[in-house]
Amino acid sequence: MNKPSYVLIVAMLILISHFSFSQEMKKYVCNGEGKAQGLKFSIDYPNTWTVSEGIRPHILKIFDFEDKKGKVSMTIYVNKLDEVPSKEQIDYAFQKDFTLDNPIFREAKVIEFKNDVQIEDLREMFLTIYVKGKVYDLEAYSIFKFNHIYFDRYHIQVNFDIMSYDQKYETMIQMYNRYNIVFKEIMYGLSIYSRWK
Repeated sequence: MNKPSYVLIVAMLILISHFSFSQEMKKYVCNGEGKAQGLKFSIDYPNTWTVSEGIRPHILKIFDFEDKKGKVSMTIYVNKLDEVPSKEQIDYAFQKDFTLDNPIFREAKVIEFKNDVQIEDLREMFLTIYVKGKVYDLEAYSIFKFNHIYFDRYHIQVNFDIMSYDQKYETMIQMYNRYNIVFKEIMYGLSIYSRWK
């Protein structure tokens, strides 16, 4: 088999596997009730993930998945602000609460960071870190990917968490490299219906 044919077959297999994965997604639709405070949206997630209600005030849903190496979760937050924030206010809040200016993150290892993604009337920012945190009063290392979307008066967070059972950085990076493709597909599929009301 010559090299061009081999490359073509590999590319086709990748596309087929991606298409197959896409067919295994479910859709969570929020009609603006309760903690969503009027925000209507939908988001896709793998059908192997379990869904539970959020307990804290602004947490709508928690999506969990467990594989042989560890746990993966996604949490959706919605917060309705008093006013439409300016770019400067968004930058200040993100810098204050979700970057290394926050004492919680001072010992964190930054994996990925982007703070100015503009998609029409939406603004998205994300930060991926490896950090030690508390899980049920026990300290454990995790990789967190914080996605922040601002629309009108709404601040939406779609946060991903990866925690390996062996607590090794190398294992979590392997898991992150595998699941980050899924995380990106989920974020690309986020539809905010309130934009078209």
